[in-house]
Parts: sequence; structure tokens; C-alpha cells
Amino acid sequence: MTDRRDTQDRQKMNNPPRAADPSANAADSVTEDLRDSVRDVLREQCSLGHVRRIVDGDREPEQALLRIAAELGWMGVALPEDQGGSGLGYGALCALYEELGRHLAPLPLLPLAMCIEALATCHSPELKRHLPPLVAGECSATVSSLDQAFDARAVRLRRLGSALQLHGRLSGLQGATDAALLLLFARDEEGALHVLLLDPRRDGVTLVDRGSSDLTRTLCSADLDGLEVSADRLLVGVDAEALAERLLSHACLALASDAMGGAAAIFELTVDYLRTRHQFGRAIGSFQAIKHRAADLKVQMEASTGLLRQAVAAADLGQASAPRLAAMAKFHACDTYARVAAEAVQMHGGIGFTWEHHCHLFLKRAKLNQQLHGRSEWHQDRIARSLSANALEVL
Repeated sequence: MTDRRDTQDRQKMNNPPRAADPSANAADSVTEDLRDSVRDVLREQCSLGHVRRIVDGDREPEQALLRIAAELGWMGVALPEDQGGSGLGYGALCALYEELGRHLAPLPLLPLAMCIEALATCHSPELKRHLPPLVAGECSATVSSLDQAFDARAVRLRRLGSALQLHGRLSGLQGATDAALLLLFARDEEGALHVLLLDPRRDGVTLVDRGSSDLTRTLCSADLDGLEVSADRLLVGVDAEALAERLLSHACLALASDAMGGAAAIFELTVDYLRTRHQFGRAIGSFQAIKHRAADLKVQMEASTGLLRQAVAAADLGQASAPRLAAMAKFHACDTYARVAAEAVQMHGGIGFTWEHHCHLFLKRAKLNQQLHGRSEWHQDRIARSLSANALEVL
């Protein structure tokens, strides 16, 4: 025993604990302050009562929340300060996404933030003029599903002199049918990827509301077959492949954060119910079978949260593993959310199946998160291909 302790003491002397990074601590403090601020706003402006009003067709709470979000600068949280944003990075942005998910907020922040990130890399003054209105919340936007950007058959592009002709169909567009901007990816006849920013009204694109089982968000589609647009709709000076990968990682982190916020909220509601619902003279949460189910969910949530935190840190540091970690966090967190929400319905018993209860709102949001910007199987396949390619390079 003494020898072991001596060895441990020598190891501690040879490997002293690292001093805390002041910049990292400061960033964490800012992120937590932002989280608390956002949570306070959403408690007041986006309670489950407000969400119910929106589900029933009253859009005023949604519009009020959008105005407040614009005033507080939520759209530009991760945008560099020299371009009109706060420059807080993915850590702060994902804290914002997490709180939006926790409160089932209908705010279409994800397409707005992705469009802002794309325009921040653009060198075209004509297109970059849209950046300030987007950051100020004065302009709405939608973005094509990022998994389609890696599908050569999704949207095709042909050059016709000074014009571009598009062929294909976009689905899973988040946001309202009156979105002022549409960011999409298309491949030309040589297979090269391009990114375009369209004005649906001026360019003749009709966004069709396709409905959604998730009553807190709107999904649209657009038929682009034969559509001709000006070549100045192309984002110039942009590596489209790299931008698509970057925006896909952004979407993965956003959806994973939304999922963990939602999972935490419905889990808390369920635990509270298990403590107050009595059967056979005791709280149903005291039954061992229920305890085990709740504990399993908590373990899975903690695993997903840990993976998400690692992915966010890698993205902020620009590590090579960031895209792979973001994809892993997305499918793990979204699948966890779906399981937690489904179990919540079961644990609530008969009332959990009713329209009047909130369980189904969380479950439907969880199921949509699984579908947006690539299903779990699609991400798992890409991760496997990436790891296989890296292994072959080593060999």
C-alpha cells in the first residue's frame, strides 16, 4: 500500500495539474450568462401556454418572440464582431439552441444562422448586402437540407450563357413560405458543387407548405425544374464543398442541442409526474421498474450531453475531427430525445396519449429532429466511410 502511494505521489509531482485557461473560463462564463438570459426570456415569452396558442393557430406569440430575439442579437451570436455579430462562437450558439429546444420555441433560428454563416464567407457585395438585415431579424431565410448537398442527384445546375438553369426538388425547408431568401446547393454537369442565394419572389420560386407532424415548426418544399436565374446568384469566392461541410456540422450541433434541451425538459416533467401520481397508496415513481426505466434514460442523456459538449469544443477549436464529432452528436442526441419522449408518453399512462397533454409536442419535435439534415443511418454511413478512409491512409 505504501509503495503504491509513493508511486502516486511521484506521478503527481511529475505531472502537476494544468492551470486553468483564463480565456476558456471567461468564454464559459459568457456562455452561461447567455444561457440564463435566454432562459429568462423564454420562460416569459415562450411558456408551454404560449406554445399551445401557436399550435392552435395564433401567430402573435411567435412574432413577439422573433422581435425580442432580434433586439437581443440572437441571430448574430456566432458571427464575428467585425461583421456585426457578437463573435461568441459555437459554444454560445449551441447554448441558445438548447434553450430553444427546452421551451419548444417555434423560432426559425437555424436556417437564419446558417444563411448568416454562409454570407459571412461570401465576397459578392450584391449578396453580402443581405447580411445586416438577417442579423437584425428584418429578413427571413430558409436553407436546403444539407444531406441533399452531398447527393449528386438532388439539384442539378446548367450554365446557359449568363444564366443558370436548375433542375430538382427541395424538401425539408425550415421556415415560413414567405421566406425572403433561399440558400441552396447544386452540382453542375462536371459534378462540381455550387452554392446559390435566391430571392424566391424575384426568381419565381414557390415555397409550398407541406405541413409537419411537429406543430412547432414549418416545413416547405420547392420545385426547381427548369428554373432559370441570373449567374450573380452564385456565392463567389466560396469553397462550396467546405461550406456545405461546415453548415452540415452547424446543423448537426444545432439539432443535437435542441434535442438535449427538449429531452431535459420532458424528462423533468415526467419525473415530477412520477413523484405526484399515486397508485396503490404510493407514488408510482417509487416502483423499482419505473426507477430503472428513468435511470436508463438519464444515463443515455448524460452520454449524449457529453458527446455534444466535446463536439462543440472541437468546432470552436477548428479541429479536424469536428465534422465527425458533430455528426455523432446529432444522431446520438436526436435518437436519445426520441427515446426519452416516447418513454415519457408511456410513463404518463393514459393522459400521456391525449392532445391536451404536452408529451406529444416533445415527441413530434424529437421525431422531426431525427429527419432534418440527414437521418441517423445517413450520418452513421458517412462516419464509417470517413473512419475507413483514415485507416487506409494510415496503412
